[in-house]
Amino acid sequence: MENKNVVVVGASAVGSLAAKYLAEKGLSVQLLEEDARPGKFGKCGGIFSKEGMEQTGVSYRNILLNEVKGARILSRKKEMRVKAPSVKGVVLSRQAFDELCADEAVAAGVDLHLGQGVVDYQTNASN
Repeated sequence: MENKNVVVVGASAVGSLAAKYLAEKGLSVQLLEEDARPGKFGKCGGIFSKEGMEQTGVSYRNILLNEVKGARILSRKKEMRVKAPSVKGVVLSRQAFDELCADEAVAAGVDLHLGQGVVDYQTNASN
């Protein structure tokens, strides 16, 4: 593998987004994922705040499963309902979201290596 400015380990959503943002700032980035594809296989859907998702810059609309304007909260003897006039949350497939983030990282110039786990590392940077 060639030298890069940054190596990011793990290509689920957080690692892929970190790699994407670094590449967009002009750094050369290598993204290493131990599995054959990015993601958290078999995990349930994710509920995210709409505002938070908008801040990521990820084009998530094509993987949107549902929008949330309220909630029903239950305990043994009580129930509480929360309603909002507009969408406050979004429901996405976590796997699709992880894969989308990795795709966007690659589109930003990140060098993605699948099947490349990390067990140790060395640095040659001087302190």
